Amino acid sequence: MLKKYVLSAMLLASHVTYAAPDVSIVFDGSGSMCGYFTPNDSNRVLLNLIQEAMIARGSSSSVEVFSLRQKVKNKVNPKVDIAPVSPNFQALAEVLDQQGRKANGCAPFDGLGSNLELIFDAQSVVKGSNTIILVTDGQLQEADRDIFLRGYEEWAKSTAKEGKTPYAGYIVAQSNFEGGYYPIAEPDTKLKGSGYNLPKHNRPILLFWFTKDESALANVLNMAKHFNNTKPIAQHILPFVFSSHSINKIDRFSPNITLSQLVADAGKVVTIQRYDTGRSESVIRSCLKSSIQDNDLILQIKPTCADNKTFWEGVTSIKYAIQAKQIAPNTRLDITGWTYNQNTKSFEKVINRSFKEEKLSFVSSFLVSNNRANLANWSVSSDFCPDALKKNKECMDRLNGKTYQLDILSQQLVNRSLPVSQQLLTPISSTNMTVKIIYKK
Repeated sequence: MLKKYVLSAMLLASHVTYAAPDVSIVFDGSGSMCGYFTPNDSNRVLLNLIQEAMIARGSSSSVEVFSLRQKVKNKVNPKVDIAPVSPNFQALAEVLDQQGRKANGCAPFDGLGSNLELIFDAQSVVKGSNTIILVTDGQLQEADRDIFLRGYEEWAKSTAKEGKTPYAGYIVAQSNFEGGYYPIAEPDTKLKGSGYNLPKHNRPILLFWFTKDESALANVLNMAKHFNNTKPIAQHILPFVFSSHSINKIDRFSPNITLSQLVADAGKVVTIQRYDTGRSESVIRSCLKSSIQDNDLILQIKPTCADNKTFWEGVTSIKYAIQAKQIAPNTRLDITGWTYNQNTKSFEKVINRSFKEEKLSFVSSFLVSNNRANLANWSVSSDFCPDALKKNKECMDRLNGKTYQLDILSQQLVNRSLPVSQQLLTPISSTNMTVKIIYKK
């Protein structure tokens, strides 16, 4: 009876359902992650990330920490393989940090597989979170990588459809590693399961962020700060793809943009075309006052200027200039029907006496730039050693410090992000804005 009761309790525990928290911090719990715990490591990137996550969980009921570990061989279960970490999760990690990989196991980093694609699975508890932060070594089977990319793309598009701004990206750096490297592409099943025992070296470790709530960006930055001493590369994949070597901030963006956010100021008159050359230009200029009111650029002209003449008396036209802001990284803003002056970095328009009002239309686009994260040297096209090189130092050296297809994953994330970024820019061109002249004191 006792055995039957214990078995029933275990089955019930394996099917516990959890409500999705606002912020889910997920740690890849596969066996290869154990190698990041190396005694006497001054950076301790993975342990510091775990400690930061547990602090966040303890200080907010909206934050939960999960482990992503495949528990049954040849069987992936999104309801079971992602679960809240045990109460002693940090304590076990600290033991690993002090002792390194031990003969009696690597708990809590002893999963049979990581299956990162499960964070976007409809049955996964973290899928419903506003923010997902994922810490991993980034090793993915090709088929699982494609599922991961599709899940990411669907998440990004659905977030944009909700009228929210999806923020996504990753930060990657080389961290000390010593222990089992499980070669995903290795054709030898036995060796694939046992892994290559690699000596101490630097290996990539990544932190991904996927969030549709700006308030949670602070959680991302608090986690990311632990990469500061490791020469990181930060790839911002949404919105507005770009790479940098720091992640001190994440640029905020809202598609609900006002005119004052698009231009530096209300602009100015740059030239006056006159047929009455005896009339003072300074008087004409002082007769016009510009301002931004809601989404209108107002050129207010006095009925009578200081010389007792109307503004247009003796004036054929004026050339008016405004400067557009760069509203987000890697973007350019143009004004339809206005001419760009490269020297003054402003947009100009000739206005004559017949002008009353017209639509002010902004068109946003991406700058042409290299958005690759420069991870080619951290990635290998095939991560196993051919039979002829199984014991060859050259092949082992090739694996040191590299992760399978990391560069390809980076480029494909960028490719899938660009259409969504473009979708976020679209509302700007359809916003109702005008430039108008009004006559009053």
